[in-house]
Amino acid sequence: YDTWPATLSAFPGPSPLGSELKFLFTAYTLEECADDFDAIEAAVTSRAVCLWEPERNPFGSRKVRETKGESGGREYRENAAWQCWSLPL
Repeated sequence: YDTWPATLSAFPGPSPLGSELKFLFTAYTLEECADDFDAIEAAVTSRAVCLWEPERNPFGSRKVRETKGESGGREYRENAAWQCWSLPL
């Protein structure tokens, strides 16, 4: 997460044309998606608008992903959760 603020702030400010860039973030778990939300919100809070907060992705994989680290009892699935943000350009 350390590089996210610099990356997101590199986008230009508001455009007179009113264009925007939409970001769709996915995560392996809903908990991870919530953590991502906090990092994104801290990085772009004054410029971006959250279009939808972390929620389960109805199109996410149903296959459980094997993990090598400690999963804490969570099941990891590709694109299991998502959220969307709009950043004015």
